[in-house]
Amino acid sequence: MATTTMTTTAGARSGRGAAVLDRARVRWANMAGRLGLGFSALGFIVILKAWDGAAGLDYSQGQLPYLLSGGGVGVGLIIVGAAVLVSDSHRRDRVALEAKLDELLIALDRAPAAPVAASAPAKAPRGMVIAGRSSFHKPDCRLVAGRDEGDQMSKTDAVDAGLGACRVCKP
Repeated sequence: MATTTMTTTAGARSGRGAAVLDRARVRWANMAGRLGLGFSALGFIVILKAWDGAAGLDYSQGQLPYLLSGGGVGVGLIIVGAAVLVSDSHRRDRVALEAKLDELLIALDRAPAAPVAASAPAKAPRGMVIAGRSSFHKPDCRLVAGRDEGDQMSKTDAVDAGLGACRVCKP
């Protein structure tokens, strides 16, 4: 009896934990684009601040540290922001594609299965064969089933025309 209670409690915890994890995933998914824009904006602000600091000095040795450190950090933040934006865009596209594929699978499951029409073997009179380009076949041979390009002729006419017998149906 005690093990049943413990199992049920553990199952409830894992259910609540999964719900919390799902909410966190949704929250992160909605914030990713904003974070990318934020990183990019912060990068531009850092670059502008570095430029402002360098503009206040009239000698290049004093300007260089501002430009290198501020520019490097700013460009790095812009790159990180762009990467987050691109990955968020890919994620949103993937989610939309998966939703469309799910809809398609549901529609296919609901659609009645169309019977596959088996192609009837060519009807040829008894003793006749179907001539191909280099060989002749029985009318029910699977190699000529469903094809309309073969001519009907007698077996002796096919041999006289230089055609070889099919290795599958062996007429």
